[in-house]
Amino acid sequence: MRDLRQDEIKKLHQIAADKGLVNLRACVYARKSREDKSNTSLSVQVNECKGFADRYPTLMHLEEDAIYQEDNVSGMYLDHRQAFESMVEAIKQNRYDVVLVSKFDRFSRDIANMTSMLNEFERLGVYLIAGDDLGDTSAAGMLIKQIYWATNEFHVRRSTEDIMKTHANLVRSGKTVGGPGNYGYDVKNRKYVINPEEAIAVNMIFDMFLDGKSYSDIAFTLEQKGYRPRHSKRFAPSFIHSVLTNPRNCGKSVWNSKDKRKRKRRVLREVMDEVVSEDVVEEPIISTDKFDQVQALMEKRTYGKHNKRGKSYNLTGIIRCGECGGAMTGNSQHSGRNKTLYRTYHCKNHQKKHGGTCSTKPVRLEYIEHFIKRTILDKLNASLQDQPIDKQGIKVFLEDEKSTLNRLNREIRKNEESISRMTRGLYSTTEEIIRKKTEEEIIKLSGEVDRASDHKSTIQARIESFNANLNKFNEGKLTMETLFADEGLTRQLIRGMVKEVKVTNNVIEIEFHQV
Repeated sequence: MRDLRQDEIKKLHQIAADKGLVNLRACVYARKSREDKSNTSLSVQVNECKGFADRYPTLMHLEEDAIYQEDNVSGMYLDHRQAFESMVEAIKQNRYDVVLVSKFDRFSRDIANMTSMLNEFERLGVYLIAGDDLGDTSAAGMLIKQIYWATNEFHVRRSTEDIMKTHANLVRSGKTVGGPGNYGYDVKNRKYVINPEEAIAVNMIFDMFLDGKSYSDIAFTLEQKGYRPRHSKRFAPSFIHSVLTNPRNCGKSVWNSKDKRKRKRRVLREVMDEVVSEDVVEEPIISTDKFDQVQALMEKRTYGKHNKRGKSYNLTGIIRCGECGGAMTGNSQHSGRNKTLYRTYHCKNHQKKHGGTCSTKPVRLEYIEHFIKRTILDKLNASLQDQPIDKQGIKVFLEDEKSTLNRLNREIRKNEESISRMTRGLYSTTEEIIRKKTEEEIIKLSGEVDRASDHKSTIQARIESFNANLNKFNEGKLTMETLFADEGLTRQLIRGMVKEVKVTNNVIEIEFHQV
């Protein structure tokens, strides 16, 4: 890990003085997810942080029980991270003053969560030290951090996008994307093949539903005849509903179904089209006519559906009425002869039907968001002209990335040489056992080469991105097009910098987060 900067040492001394401590109490957080291709194990992360703490014995000390680590956990969300939650709870109990992580993305890959937790740590008097922290707390330093955090999040979303596209292509080519298959089917050679016993139960479910049986009646009948779900003892109503609504049972496999698409906690921001394939399923369990009859009958029993989500309102939650102090919320409606869509933020108390008397009128979304973007752009360019980004910090970051590239290149060359030797040996032996073992090892090493090559491409793209934009940053020539090109990153940048927006009929006031 890097060395502490002078401003950090001063900050840590100040925290110790405020708390009346001689030596700060440190803890370590390490995380690894299943999708991580960095091959940075938990033990490596922990040892890096331990070594860092040992270099500053007069500033901090680290106890053995102050290590929080978890595997196979996504960094995009804060929930379902038990070790992280335990650490935060301990911090709230005033047990730690410093949190050590090997890299920012081990702590969080979501820029909004990162900003939120740093603000919470600041409130609790706790300081986060990351091994790849590139800058200080100046405006320019905070900008480069936010860009770095956004880049980490971008690569997670890009990786997810690539996986989704791969899955879509697999389905189009008539193959499954993995998994054991739904009830009624097994997966063989990447095709859905009928499971005879379960297929009978599926047929019964459809027939009983068309006969007017309730979900409870259907479940009772199946259980009486000795049928069971794969992973439970009873047929739950939700299970029966999933069987009745799954088009795969009539031979159509729908990947990324719009009807079943999750609305929340979706890493991928791009809305991928659903893909329908009749080649993935070798043989349908029921006819298309029967499936359509069931859907028509279910439609009559269905309650009103939720409205589909529209475009984002980037200021929701931070925009307030400057007159009455009430929250302003997004609203959209079509009006006029041409039914033009108007999107606004309006104060709820302005609407008479709610009994309010506030005089603040709705403000057009396009106008106020453009005003705020322009203000942020001017603020950042002014900060960069006064305090250009520290090129030494960028240099340290690039050297670290290039070091990783060199390691990956060595691994790729080593594995490719091994594959070449084994391939030559494969054709020089007639022993079947040896040939089989050699083929398995070649497949294994080929997978490692592919993973290393993917990680290498990711790092190269990141280096190119930093090099391409560094001069623009230092020259203070950020533009609306470059800064707000991506809708998701635009929302994060606005929320990362803007604390609150107050609107009246005459004035728009913007309060920025303190740096």
